[in-house]
Formats: sequence, structure tokens, C-alpha cells
Amino acid sequence: MIELWDMLYFEAKDAIKTSDVKIYGFDISGQTVRIAKNNMSSFRELRKNITFNQADFFSLEKPAENGIIIMNPPYDKRIKLQDDVTFYNDMGSRLKHFWEGHDAWIISSNLFALKRIGLRPNRNIILYNGPDESKLVHLPLYKGKKGHKA
Repeated sequence: MIELWDMLYFEAKDAIKTSDVKIYGFDISGQTVRIAKNNMSSFRELRKNITFNQADFFSLEKPAENGIIIMNPPYDKRIKLQDDVTFYNDMGSRLKHFWEGHDAWIISSNLFALKRIGLRPNRNIILYNGPDESKLVHLPLYKGKKGHKA
């Protein structure tokens, strides 16, 4: 079984194509950032395009003018929030006012708080995180109101 795994691993690793796309990973937890960096250590070909840093989303500056944001905010289960509705509402405000030109994809099983982001998703995909129903929502971020050029 290990021989098959090794064969598949090296075959997949050899199939990696280089790209100029930049990937930025941020987390408020320094430990999480260290784990992410460690997980990338064996992918030398990809490391040049991927940067991990510790940062708070609410004070983070955009690393690029446009792009895709993928977020996995606290669900208020494993990581407790003092006020999950306010947290998600503030997250929506930050996305709307600081991340225009990006597309945000957010996964959460806190379906009540997810509705409080205050932005209308153009896609809702139901997923399961173990037994918990979750949603992956797509939020296109633009200046002004939908349908109006800023």
C-alpha cells in the first residue's frame, strides 16, 4: 500500500505546473501560519508563489488590487466568539469597503451568522463539515451598488 501511495505522490508532484499566480495565506494564529508553512516545505516548486503571514483580517491591507478571497471564519463551535452576529456583520462591512475588485468565498456552518454578513451571495453551495451543514457562499465585491458603475 505504501508503494502505491509513494508512486501516486511522486506522480502528482511531477505533474505540478509552475504559475505566476500569487497566493497569500493569512491567519490571526501564529501557530496556524507555522503549520501552513511547514506543510508547504516539501513543495519547493510552489513555495515561491505562496506567502503565509500572521494578520488580523480586520486590519489586513490588500496584497493585490483584485483576486479571490477564500475565508473560513470561526463558526462559534471550536473557536468561540463573543458575538458571532457582530463578527460576521463586521466581516461583511470590511469586505464591502476594503476589498472591492475581489471575489470572496466564505465557508461556515454558522448559517444564522452567515446571513448577517450583509452582502448578497450570488452562489450558495451546501456542504457538510462532518455532521454540520455548512454553506460555501460566493460574494462578488464591487464599489457602489450592484449594477452601477463606480
